[in-house]
Formats: sequence, C-alpha cells, structure tokens
Amino acid sequence: MILRPPRSTQSGSSSASDVYKRQRYDSAVADFSESFIVWSLSPLYAGFSGGIDGSSYTYDEFRALVRYGVCDESEFPYTKTDPGEDNLHWDAPRVRFSSWHRLPAYAIETMKRALLAGGAIDTG
Repeated sequence: MILRPPRSTQSGSSSASDVYKRQRYDSAVADFSESFIVWSLSPLYAGFSGGIDGSSYTYDEFRALVRYGVCDESEFPYTKTDPGEDNLHWDAPRVRFSSWHRLPAYAIETMKRALLAGGAIDTG
C-alpha cells in the first residue's frame, strides 16, 4: 500500500508505476516521471498546484493520468525547479491509464481486492 503524505507530488507517479508493474509479467518495469506530473500536468487543473505542494485532494493528478498520460522518467528526469514552457516534454511517448476509482473509507476487504486485482492504492 502506498501511503500518501499530505499534498505529495510523487503519489500519482508512484501509484501509476506500481499499477503498471503489477500488470506486466515480464521484465518490463515502469518508472514514470514525477516531473511530468508536476510541471506539465499541474497547469491544466485549477486545484492541482504543482511544484512542491503537489497533488490536490480532489485527485486531479489521477484524472490527468487518464486524460493525458505520463511519460517515462528517462524522458523527463526529476527536477525541483520549473523547467520552463519549452521543456515540458509533451512530445515524449506517454502511457495513459484507462480509469481510476475511489474506494469507501475503511472498506478493508474492498481495499484488499483492489490491491490483488490492480496493485497500488493511494490513501490519504
């Protein structure tokens, strides 16, 4: 289970990477770009502040993973500073997720089934 610290920028990428890894049974491993989520996707959502404040509590970062996808870390390595509009890597190949879902709070059995079927759970 991935525990999300308050307003973590890495939760979307970590959860996405874990789900992708669990769906693959060969040596392919995902290492998605936190920087793409922070610097490229965050400007598209009013509640998703990006930068060091990271994700929103309405989970805009997960909506962005479904709508726009995320590129690999090798395409957009981690950076703490804004790379500028010309370096947002929208031309990089991206993986889009088909959906994301909310689970009821404290539904332990539902969470166990979700972990078994899909992988990561983002909590907070």
